[in-house]
Amino acid sequence: MGKSRFYLTLVVAVLAAGCEDVYQIEVTPDGDSFRRELSCWHVDQQNQIKPLPKEKLDRIGKFYAISKTSPDGSKHVFVGRFAESTPPDLGGAGCYMRFRSLLGDTYSYVERFGSKDDPEETLAKQRAAADRLVDLLIGWMEHELGRDPRLPYLKRFLDNQLRKDVKNLALYGWAGDVASAAKGRSDGEPLLRVLLYLWERDYIRRSEIPILARAISAEDSERLVRFCQRLVARRMGVLDEDPIPANLAFLGSRQRQRQSLDAYIRTTELYQQRLAQWEQRRKDDPDLQQPQPEDLMKDLLAEAFGSYHLAFTSLAHRESITLRLRTGLAPYATNGKWDGTAGTVVFQEKLYEHRAIPAVCFALWSAPDEQFQRRHFGGVILSGGELARYVLWYNTLSKEEAFEWDGFLSGLKPEGDIAGAVRAFRFAAEPKPDPLDPDAAPASWADEAKRLLLEGLSAQQKNQRR
Repeated sequence: MGKSRFYLTLVVAVLAAGCEDVYQIEVTPDGDSFRRELSCWHVDQQNQIKPLPKEKLDRIGKFYAISKTSPDGSKHVFVGRFAESTPPDLGGAGCYMRFRSLLGDTYSYVERFGSKDDPEETLAKQRAAADRLVDLLIGWMEHELGRDPRLPYLKRFLDNQLRKDVKNLALYGWAGDVASAAKGRSDGEPLLRVLLYLWERDYIRRSEIPILARAISAEDSERLVRFCQRLVARRMGVLDEDPIPANLAFLGSRQRQRQSLDAYIRTTELYQQRLAQWEQRRKDDPDLQQPQPEDLMKDLLAEAFGSYHLAFTSLAHRESITLRLRTGLAPYATNGKWDGTAGTVVFQEKLYEHRAIPAVCFALWSAPDEQFQRRHFGGVILSGGELARYVLWYNTLSKEEAFEWDGFLSGLKPEGDIAGAVRAFRFAAEPKPDPLDPDAAPASWADEAKRLLLEGLSAQQKNQRR
């Protein structure tokens, strides 16, 4: 069995059934504002549709003027109108902008989903979690193997090699999550990179890959536990052909391993801190469940490995977001998919705890004023990205400059020498060219717009000659 099949089994694990909050958003721009409709519901592990928890619905509802509920009460719809900023209904941020000009308008929409947008903080927490994990492992091994003369070999490995490797793998997990977000899919490269890293450092061997693949595919946790037991023995200096030392029996089954680890974690300062926090919080919430030792390990693994931790656990909870942005015109730049039939840009994202970076959806589009352009240039010469660059330039003008420029454009006629007039234009306040040296004209703030117009006119003439 090769690496590709091993990777496939890991993907199957990632796709394990889990509950999901579903959000469908429809944004319809309308001038300087936009209409936003958010539909939401929850899908449980049995694929049953249920309403979101009341606290989530209340949080969302405070941003909308209208709220509706489906007849069976399972789905909720919120409707509102917003100006520049998108509502932080799902914990993110975003903006919608419109810039105007006589030649047309340009628009931008960008929205981030997920509240965390601090990669440095994320990476710092990953490194800290990796250190805590290794510290726990060292303490656990000392607790169980304190008198074994081979313990110093194991501790040296854990404190040096494993500590560095865990941090590197955590960084691989972060980088893989970022790459998947950028590509819109996971192509397997990051995970295979991790497997190569482990193979190169003798954590897994060729003969063990089929065993591990089968264990993961069959969800055989006992086989995985025994693999870890042999790995620990190997790092203590025990040869593979030799029997497992008797004092490693606590690693021989999932039950014994869990009992041993739980007993040790209960003695740690980290766990005692959690208990103290729980005692404080239960004063306001008497039903709050007492934290268990395994919760500490799960949280540290999730903080250290992010989405890659999910490859070995069920995806307990996630959020699915579908955003439909009704631009009516194809964007000149977007990370969504253009649906020409519906005149809509479609975005689909998955959110989950410890995601490396938040999801970001964006679209940029322009709407030329075809009537004005045809009246003064004989056709549409600026659209898409070129029109956007022109409009952004236009919006840098002072009130006086904009008045002067608009007057100039409004006086152009298709039958006249448009190109000549554009080349000759200068703002009134700008220095005039030296008549004795007309080729050395000083720069004009209109040069960028003149270049765009002249290129548009040239392209129009070429099309007319075809």
